[in-house]
Amino acid sequence: MDEHVPIIVPEVNTDQFAAVKDQPTYKDGGYIVTNANCSSTGIVVPLKALRDAFGLEQVFVSTYQAISGAGYPGVPSLDIVGNVIPFINHEEEKMESELGKMLGTYGDGKFRYADFDVIANCARVPVVDGHTESLSLKLRDEPSLEEVASALSGFRGEPQKLKLPSAPVQPVIVRTEENRPQPIYDVFAGSPERARGMASTVGRIRKSNGYYKLWVVSHNTLRGGAGGSILNAEYAYKKNLL
Repeated sequence: MDEHVPIIVPEVNTDQFAAVKDQPTYKDGGYIVTNANCSSTGIVVPLKALRDAFGLEQVFVSTYQAISGAGYPGVPSLDIVGNVIPFINHEEEKMESELGKMLGTYGDGKFRYADFDVIANCARVPVVDGHTESLSLKLRDEPSLEEVASALSGFRGEPQKLKLPSAPVQPVIVRTEENRPQPIYDVFAGSPERARGMASTVGRIRKSNGYYKLWVVSHNTLRGGAGGSILNAEYAYKKNLL
């Protein structure tokens, strides 16, 4: 959250690479770019697609986060087997601040956060890999469910335009089955083979009481971790920033 360090997801905010030029080490050839929190990464690309198409006013997110997200050795087995832990230290605060920063802008030496509200509830669940997230969204416009699905599945960002090696051809995959997405089926979504696990899978797109509701599954240690770092580096290399 440093004032000159961007949180980069290349489909979302490569323009914020401009912030590194204001870091004190940039003149000597070094700079810092960070990943987002893994739970933020999983939903920020779908949010970008919907915000660009229809405007975004409120985000209510509940996360069901895999145990691999706690690192190694992680959560003690007797705490998580057959259980749900409704607390992950600082996770909700990180999500509520990071999404506004990533979907905002950078200029004149500072970040301007996006003007929508984020309310997060985060829990750890007994799944090895793959974060599942429930979204309820207030959009500025009132698209049909078909238009929402089309905006998500049709979205392409800079990594796709540049054909970066680790970029999935389709960064957001929409499933129409009533019981998808699920980590066991969808955690490795993304093609070609080298981009497996780099796409977010969206399903159960609905509308209720003026809010749009959907579920998202993403791979927390590939897209949300090491793979995200590699994709950032690929973009920086392609743009002669290394």
